[in-house]
Amino acid sequence: MAKTEKTQHKESLLSMETKRGRILNTLFYPIAMAILYVILDIVLRMSKGGGLIGTPELLTWKMFSTLIIQAVPNMYIAWGLVFIFSAGPDFSAAAILAMAATAAAILAQQFGLGYFGLFVGGIGLFIILQLISTWVRLKFQLTAWVCGFAMMIFYEGVGNFYTSYRSSISRPIETLSADVCRDLPKMPWPIILVIVGILASYLILNKTTLGIEFRAVGSNPQVAGYMGIKAKKVAYLATVVGACFLGVAACYNISWSARINLTTGMGSMASIGKGLSTFLVSQAISRKLSSPFAIALAAFFLAVFFFTLTRLGVPSGTWQEFILGIFIVVFGAMAFAGNKEVVK
Repeated sequence: MAKTEKTQHKESLLSMETKRGRILNTLFYPIAMAILYVILDIVLRMSKGGGLIGTPELLTWKMFSTLIIQAVPNMYIAWGLVFIFSAGPDFSAAAILAMAATAAAILAQQFGLGYFGLFVGGIGLFIILQLISTWVRLKFQLTAWVCGFAMMIFYEGVGNFYTSYRSSISRPIETLSADVCRDLPKMPWPIILVIVGILASYLILNKTTLGIEFRAVGSNPQVAGYMGIKAKKVAYLATVVGACFLGVAACYNISWSARINLTTGMGSMASIGKGLSTFLVSQAISRKLSSPFAIALAAFFLAVFFFTLTRLGVPSGTWQEFILGIFIVVFGAMAFAGNKEVVK
């Protein structure tokens, strides 16, 4: 009987207890998504009547680079949410994203600081405001989602005051000119940002004291406390790291679109919608693939998927948002399946 069980154990190709199994698990999602990429290309060819030998839709460098450009901000949002959400879902980041992008534009253009001002404004303001959200949550011992929504509404209100002030002096919200800091979404910068983001998030999570303490607190705060790890310190440091990633996303978005509107009524949630979907999809597949790589892969997959929907005639803003909502529910359920902890 023991021999039979041992034989069956050896026959398991995806067993994480063997080197072969770990390699196969790591390659599973990249290969599966590469196959899906080819299948979607065939679907798009056939939808245009080109059949299997029609003009490639996705299998060109131009289209691949376009999809990378679209995926970059969602990658950085998701990398940031890994740290920001460590104590629970804090959605104040959604409102901060627009405010940080606006601050980046003001320093870059109005003060003439160029890219230096862009990154200082975007990342700096994001760190400050996100730290305030974390301080409020810890100070008053609020659950993360309650504090997050409250701070999101508060920041949206602050943004609305700024918009009203600009309107009162007959000036629009700061908009980047065509020749000011508009190159971030242009090759090769998106690819460089992807490489830098993967390396940075991987090294922080796996090669630093913060990463070790961060995982310890996330796994079991009580045990981490017994080990001498200060949970509040880790929370603030994680907030700073997450804000840096999200700040880069803010800088990228303003460089891409030139202007970010400051919304109210929790409308800012739309700014992190696809980034949140990327985070949830990556959580579902990170059981087999390292989180930083899983996020990059998930962001690219979503860019491919929504581009395909657009080319197939699915209207943006209606059915695409409906499908995005399904993505969040399905992959959120997959990511947290079996997690019986109380929501923080």
